[in-house]
Amino acid sequence: MTHYKTEVLRVIVVEALRRARSRGVTYRELAEATGVDETLLARYVSGRVMPGARQAERIWKGLLDILGPARLLAESLEKGRLDVEAALGDPLFVVMSQLYFLDRIKAKVDRILVPEAAGIGLATALGIALGVHVVVARRTKEYTWAEYVEAGFEDPASGRSMIFYARKDLLRGAKWILIVDDIVQTGRTLHAMEKIVESVGGRVAAIAAVIVVGSEWKRFVRSRVIPILEIAR
Repeated sequence: MTHYKTEVLRVIVVEALRRARSRGVTYRELAEATGVDETLLARYVSGRVMPGARQAERIWKGLLDILGPARLLAESLEKGRLDVEAALGDPLFVVMSQLYFLDRIKAKVDRILVPEAAGIGLATALGIALGVHVVVARRTKEYTWAEYVEAGFEDPASGRSMIFYARKDLLRGAKWILIVDDIVQTGRTLHAMEKIVESVGGRVAAIAAVIVVGSEWKRFVRSRVIPILEIAR
């Protein structure tokens, strides 16, 4: 794993430990999951010391086993509803999603593209971890002086055109672009993102998605999708 910033990973791991403790996870449980001594974990949480690169990876793997984002989503399902908006506003979920996707994105990434609006926070968190710029594909052109690339589709339910605009200057020079989205259902939005990537001469490194529903999206999406949770229709 060489594509993430080692220094950033160490910070993310410590923040994940703090968030786990705030949820009531004991040091004993963290020690059993990570194989790291309780006293040392407490020193990391307090900020007295920082874990080294190898130790951070060790903690990272252990935390994913007990606090992976899929498990956190499953907890909300057990309460009778799947609240993605609440999950994306939960610091623990966002931090654990960072670690989850860092473990699975194998390709080089030099830019992140995200359709507005729910996935922007997660895309920003991944941008920090990977050290790359985040570009938001919006439904309107924000600046009259900027040049945009656009792609869209006709919504079969309403018959309305759904068009996304991304600033061309912010995508220029990007060879491998990671697409981030919250919920994948029809695949039409992601297909529009793929077309934006193609129009600037880039390639899709992968698609990071919080939830994938059913299989209809496979008719439109050509790139590799990395979901946190898959739900059958």
